[in-house]
Formats: sequence, structure tokens, C-alpha cells
Amino acid sequence: MFRRMMYPWLWSDFVFNLTTSGREFNRLLNVVHNFTRKVITEKKIFQQTACEVEIQSEKENIYFKSKKRMAFLDLLLHYHFKEKSLTEVDIRKEVDTFMFAGQDTTASSINWFLYNLGLYQDIQNNAYEEIMRVFGEDRERDITANDIRELKYFECVLKESLRIYPSVPTIARSHRTDFRLYENMKIPGGALITIEIFAMHHDPETFPDPEIFDPGRFFPENCKSRHNFAYIPFSAGPRNCLGQKLPMMEEKIIVANILRHFRLYSMDPRDKIIECGEIVLRPLTEVRMKFVER
Repeated sequence: MFRRMMYPWLWSDFVFNLTTSGREFNRLLNVVHNFTRKVITEKKIFQQTACEVEIQSEKENIYFKSKKRMAFLDLLLHYHFKEKSLTEVDIRKEVDTFMFAGQDTTASSINWFLYNLGLYQDIQNNAYEEIMRVFGEDRERDITANDIRELKYFECVLKESLRIYPSVPTIARSHRTDFRLYENMKIPGGALITIEIFAMHHDPETFPDPEIFDPGRFFPENCKSRHNFAYIPFSAGPRNCLGQKLPMMEEKIIVANILRHFRLYSMDPRDKIIECGEIVLRPLTEVRMKFVER
């Protein structure tokens, strides 16, 4: 995708599809779509039966209410069958998003989180002490939802890691109508607006000494005066990340479990790790770390 952006002659689908990159792109895209189609088909069989029962019950004036909350895909299929407001293509696009956007980004974020903990030993010590206060000496006990809520400092470390290394460094939005950014600057409707999250998170006006890793930036008293949209690792507003609570929970559980069993050491300083801003922020070279059993 990024190679195609750089070369205008590849912007034409006809030309791009004739190239080796285009054929490989379409092959891989087909793998993705086949996977999501399989997931939807399996769910569809069950959900169609459930909707038919519900519709028949309504016709016969038999009403029942289930307290069980629907999974997101079940909810989409419910609207597909019952209200016909979503097509199968609409559903596939949503499934593509939460199947794949929530996997690679989370893996990248965990990678940077572990690297930062291994780099700043004093911060790792503070995070480990908090984990021990919450879990006690039992290193095998499962982490509960209440445990996650108690990891206040640990969450600040994760947020600071996402500030310096946001999983998605750049996003784009298309605005349908004209609007004014400043009095003398008009943005035409249909323009593609690029939002540089990486640059925003390193703005010294909002985050003084932006290259210093400081979890204290996210202590409640230090967030009060900060603009709500100054820190947006999951975007913001009505088009923000659909599942942002899930990756935060996943990362806390995975990294907290690692810290319970290992002390981390990062082998290279930050100036040796070069970030590569693709769709997901990755290190250009391997991140070398040492795990020492506690």
C-alpha cells in the first residue's frame, strides 16, 4: 500500500493489478476476505434461526427479553436479518476492522511496552511493586477485572508508552463539507485530512520534554488542563477506535503476567531503535531484550 502511494502511476487499479505487487496484494486481500466470510457464515446460521424465532414470536404477540448482551458480530447480523439495514458487505467490512485492526496494533503496542519497561528499570520496579501489592506473592493466580482496575500506575506506564510509540502513527479523515480551520484558512469539502498522531504526542507545548519517558504525565492531577484531543492513541470523537477498551485490557493482562515472572532488560537505547511508520508503528530492526526469571 505504501509503495503504491509513493508512485502515481500505480494509483490506477488497472495498472496496479498488472504489477507483481498488485497481484500479491489482491492474493493477500482474498485471504483476509475469505477468513472473515467464513466467520460470518458460521455465525449467520445460528443468528438467522434466532431472528426467525424472534420475528415469529412478535407476530404471535409472544415477547421475551434476554438479559444476555449480544456480541458485536451477533448484533450486526441481527440488524442484517431483522431490519435489513446492513448488507453482508457492510458486515464484512466491520469484521475486517475488528478482526485485524485489533490484532496487529495490540502486538505492536505490547512490543513497545515491554521495551520501555526493560529500558527504564526504576519505572519497572515501581510497576512490579504495584503488581505485587495487587496480586500478592501468588504468581499463578488469574488476573481479574478488579485487579486490572487497581493497576493505576501500571496503566499510566502503558499510556506513556502509547504516547511515545502510538500503535497507529497516522490516521486520515475525509470531511464532506467546507469548513474553516482558522479565519483565513478554508478546508474544502471532500479534502483528505491527515492527522499525525505521532507528531501530536511529541509536541513540546502539550508534553514538555516529549522524549523523556514519564508516566507521571498521566496522573489525574496532570491531565486536568490537557486538551481532550491532545492524546489520541485510539483516535477520538465519534470515529474513534471501536474496541479501544479491549486492547488496553489485553496489554495489561499480558504484560502484568510477564512482569510477575520475569525482570526485563532492553539491550539497546532508544537512539538505536528506529521507528518505521507503516499503518502500524514498527521498529525497523529487531528489539533485543533479556528476560530474567524472578
